[in-house]
Amino acid sequence: MSGLAFWTAGAARVAQLVGGGGYLVLLVALAGCQQEPQQQRGPSQQPEPVGWSVGRLSGEVLQDLREDGSRMFATVQAVPPNSDAPRSLIVRWLEAAGGPAKWSFSDQPVLDARLVPRAGGALVITQARTLTWLSSQESKPRELDSQVVAPLSLSADGRFVAYARGEIPDLEIVRFDLEHQAVDSVTQGMAPAWSPALSEDGSRLIFVSGVRGYPDFWEMRQDQVVRLSDRQVNPVPFPSGPSAPILTESTLTFEDAERIHVVALKPLRLLRSVRGTLPVAAPRRDALLLQDPAGADARWEPVQ
Repeated sequence: MSGLAFWTAGAARVAQLVGGGGYLVLLVALAGCQQEPQQQRGPSQQPEPVGWSVGRLSGEVLQDLREDGSRMFATVQAVPPNSDAPRSLIVRWLEAAGGPAKWSFSDQPVLDARLVPRAGGALVITQARTLTWLSSQESKPRELDSQVVAPLSLSADGRFVAYARGEIPDLEIVRFDLEHQAVDSVTQGMAPAWSPALSEDGSRLIFVSGVRGYPDFWEMRQDQVVRLSDRQVNPVPFPSGPSAPILTESTLTFEDAERIHVVALKPLRLLRSVRGTLPVAAPRRDALLLQDPAGADARWEPVQ
């Protein structure tokens, strides 16, 4: 496959982040030309998750889960076939101490919503692509940034959030400092870029960019970016699902159209692929919560 074709795949992924399923079909068809055979493991032997589904309604998926037991459930809104409309969610926010409560976006479709770890509050990408902050369910939204593209990746300490920003396909990656309510850093000349993943303390930021003509993983290190992969030499899967990749010290976990993939970082290589979608960074550092698209069941999956 030519470099131009892989750039098209990357651009299609960027469009799919705010668009419909037609781009995803194109992406999978192009990416499949050089993708490594997928490794598979049997069902996880981890114990079934406990408590995460309390309060979940039929058809909802777990959108987020915080260490204090607070959680968000989402209903994915239907879009017409082959539509370029963005993926929209109706999100319910349940605090650990009680049932669901009304909040500013209770009945409004949003593009993404995440609970902020430790610090409390929540972040929302509105239909207008505005990043907003709410300190509590009762608070009014405060605008932080504009032209924001999902997904949102948050550091485990709740200080930083990362996302793509700009007009398609000219998307760069932003790391935003929630403590100081200001942009901390932005990539330059990496468009199209998408699917950022922050480390637990926010010091590391890995993302995908098609700037070289095909999708590769890159890492932002202070004032420079470093390429981590070379698809022409060692092709690995790359993110093409709605959830933010999850970064640990030695692995990156993400979803594409069919599976969850766990990739080792040093050296970069595919460790395994497992069935499931919508990985959630649950309050356990050694495992992720995987669920099916309808939220019917879930299981713990080790990340190492």
